[in-house]
Amino acid sequence: MHADAVFVLMQLAGASLVAHLALSQWLRVLIQWRSPLTMELFAVPNAPIALDCGFRLLRAGYFLPWRPQPIAMREQPLPVRLVFWLARFTGAATPVLVLAFFGGAFYIGTH
Repeated sequence: MHADAVFVLMQLAGASLVAHLALSQWLRVLIQWRSPLTMELFAVPNAPIALDCGFRLLRAGYFLPWRPQPIAMREQPLPVRLVFWLARFTGAATPVLVLAFFGGAFYIGTH
């Protein structure tokens, strides 16, 4: 593994993180805020005191491939489901790419 490959992993991890942040916010805009589906999809740890304009991310459980999508998501239009799946994919890809970056940096540092 070369330093260039580690740099590419870092760039991919950063791009995946930014994409996940943007897609999560876009999904929140597409689905009405305070709807049951939104409350199921997004982590709201401080719901009683949170403002409606707060920043929300998808629950981490949806990054796992074996966790099914909510039943209410199946009733959404295709663009909403596509944004959900893209947010889900980028959310899962981010930690994998970050770990690959650190692993590659460690490998280069020890060899």
